[in-house]
Amino acid sequence: MSKNELWSLLQQSALVEGDLSEQNEKHSPWFVRAMLGVAGWLGAMFLVGFVGTGLSLATMETEAYWVIGAFACGGAAAIFRLRRNGDFSSQFGLAVAIAGQVLMMLGMGRWISHSSTTVAFIVAVQQAILFVAMPNFVHRVWAAGTSALALCIALGGLDLHALILPLLTAGLAVAWLREFKLPKQNELVRACGYGITLTALIASYMNPGEFDWTGYDNIPVAPEFLQIVAYAGAALIVAVMIGATLLLLQREKVSLTSGAGKAALALAIVLALASIKAPGLAPGALILLLGFANGNRVLTGLGVLALLAYLSYYYYALHITLLEKSVIMMLTGTALLGLRFASHHWWPALNKEETTHA
Repeated sequence: MSKNELWSLLQQSALVEGDLSEQNEKHSPWFVRAMLGVAGWLGAMFLVGFVGTGLSLATMETEAYWVIGAFACGGAAAIFRLRRNGDFSSQFGLAVAIAGQVLMMLGMGRWISHSSTTVAFIVAVQQAILFVAMPNFVHRVWAAGTSALALCIALGGLDLHALILPLLTAGLAVAWLREFKLPKQNELVRACGYGITLTALIASYMNPGEFDWTGYDNIPVAPEFLQIVAYAGAALIVAVMIGATLLLLQREKVSLTSGAGKAALALAIVLALASIKAPGLAPGALILLLGFANGNRVLTGLGVLALLAYLSYYYYALHITLLEKSVIMMLTGTALLGLRFASHHWWPALNKEETTHA
């Protein structure tokens, strides 16, 4: 099948639009594109510095921050829609958009200064709207990530921090499992997936014992409520790990009664139980698994780095005692070795499949 025939089939399926790009289309060398990108950020920084100096010299009303920020975001959206492929314009628009969003956040913070939780909820909605409105992949990753982070801060302010990482892990699993189910919205799904994934990796290091989630909303809650939320978070992370594994097995048409199905489910249960005490394991393992399953090398590499970085951090973290960490790591390692031993003796089909699968 020729390239033109393939393009025609994709057009008939309404998966692509427009004409096929010319084969001899000229692209700028990477170093020229890098210089244009840097020039775009420099230009935007000078512009933002000029506007910021004007704002600092003038007595600004709270609404003015939000209005100027909204105008900056509108200008960035226009740049993205008019010049989608320009390196300079895309980087310039990205810098202007981020500056506009910061101004809108500052205005919102001054307007609702009594509740950081309310501000975080509004910022989450604002970033979600900009995620859809601005057609730029990098900006969509930024908007999805900051929206998820603002939502995390809002949940933390409500003392629901035990649910944050399980919900982020569920979000990244849903995004990457639906990557191929929505081909027309593939860019949106991928940007959303990367944004939530990066936020989940950041949240893995924000332990309640080392990070103050309450901000300046110091609302006392009963210890029983915190305990219930902790149990709900533990149950949710186990459900997410097992559910994502089952959906992936179903998508790949692997039977649960086969050796591979049993081994995958047993591995998911072991990692899910270990994630109750080491919460960063779940998102790292799922990122690696989904990246490999989707053939996404960037996501796979990110998963490997995330697991190595989290295990290194966990070893030196001070939010639990050394004895607890030693017991958790010993039990997890023993369970994984036992699973490997079981796969050799009771699921011989898995060993045959290993010759063709990683």
